[in-house]
Amino acid sequence: MNKIKKIAIIGTGVIGAGWIIRCLAHDKIVYAFDKDLKLKKNLISEIKRTWPYVKKLFNKKNT
Repeated sequence: MNKIKKIAIIGTGVIGAGWIIRCLAHDKIVYAFDKDLKLKKNLISEIKRTWPYVKKLFNKKNT
């Protein structure tokens, strides 16, 4: 049984966003940091854009 519930990710660019989305898809609590605060909007937009595909990919219900 996997007991890891919280994840910290440093960097929210393309690769960081991918890891963040994958961890969210596996019901992890994600703490993300990037020194460029402008990337926060990009990250949120990317999560919203990809979430319908992520739900299908990982067989998630509508959450």
